Amino acid sequence: MMSDANQLFILGTMRWGAWGANLSASAAADLLSQSVSCGLTTFDLADIYGGYTTEALFGQALRLSGIPRERLHLISKCGIVLAGQNSPAAVKNYDLSSQYIHASVMRSLEQLGTDYLDTLLIHRPSPLMDLHEMAETFRELRDFGLVRQFGVSNFDVYAFEQLNRLFPLVTNQVELSLTQPAALFDNTLLQLRTLGLTPQIWSPLGDYLTRADSPTHERIRLVLDRLVRKYDADAAQLLIAWVRHRQSQAQVILGSTNIDRIRAMVQSVAVVLEDSDWYALLEASRGFEVA
Repeated sequence: MMSDANQLFILGTMRWGAWGANLSASAAADLLSQSVSCGLTTFDLADIYGGYTTEALFGQALRLSGIPRERLHLISKCGIVLAGQNSPAAVKNYDLSSQYIHASVMRSLEQLGTDYLDTLLIHRPSPLMDLHEMAETFRELRDFGLVRQFGVSNFDVYAFEQLNRLFPLVTNQVELSLTQPAALFDNTLLQLRTLGLTPQIWSPLGDYLTRADSPTHERIRLVLDRLVRKYDADAAQLLIAWVRHRQSQAQVILGSTNIDRIRAMVQSVAVVLEDSDWYALLEASRGFEVA
């Protein structure tokens, strides 16, 4: 089962640094090493994480761990510009210009201590983006050997289609969970399946485990309590199994920094829901049965 982990799961780093656990370099190195021992070798980063500091933390952790760079698949994202956090910007904005993307990639490479990114994603679409300029930027970065493949994050179906026509993309990283199921109904996942591409899913647990004060969460809890017994699985495993149901190629991003929780979530691959149970959870989430 662990041998499948690298194909099915990605370890997110958003909470490794100042935006979460505030790990030391040695603690991050230990988490990195233990994750690799679990079969997790793909890591999701972004230039802005930790207020532009988490990639440097990961780079330190990688050096301390002694893990060869070529064993890892490093994903980074760019395009969001923060205001006031190690940034001169006066207002949060998106910058998808060629100049900005190039500069962001070079900064990520320096902080990570690597010569290349395995995958670069555009973090969010901008209403001001020029898709032709972005495609040409991707070609330049690929031809320079700085980035091996490209994708996007949080793009709608039309924007993905148009950019993919100009330059081949490998993924769209999208939010999907039982409490945020929109990607199932707006053709985002259907588009990727049709193209034979692998979706990357962020926030697969939604806010279910962090909130318990709404009618929606109470409805979900009642169904999960039954399924926990039926499948001998915990709530997090069932929530991930729900996200991956009939999404055999999907890669789920795990956001925890607790290695025991990470191991438990990886074990969710053993949980195969019956369709009726998948729909029971969907109905509980939405508050109404399918038409």
